[in-house]
Amino acid sequence: MSSRPPNGQPPAEIVERIRRWLRAEWPFLSVVGLVGLSVVYLLFFHGHWRRGAAVLSAGLFLGAIFRATLPAPRVGLLKIRSRTLDTVSLAVLGGVILSVAIRLH
Repeated sequence: MSSRPPNGQPPAEIVERIRRWLRAEWPFLSVVGLVGLSVVYLLFFHGHWRRGAAVLSAGLFLGAIFRATLPAPRVGLLKIRSRTLDTVSLAVLGGVILSVAIRLH
């Protein structure tokens, strides 16, 4: 038996659960979106790897800002350890990637 109603649309409770998840995880999705965008950019534009690295580091810095400023229930999947450790880890990783992109010729 199918869980779909006869009209072919997914049940309303599934759609509502997806909407709630998207609202709860928007900080994580925005960080993953920026990191994914940088990977796609790096795959298609090999000669412009510094720009891709800058977008990647911007995504990590954005994650650090979200983790530092948003309360724990709102930060979603960005919460791994303590707030300080998560924030410092994301900021340092973003800074290392950005500094390598700036220094290499």
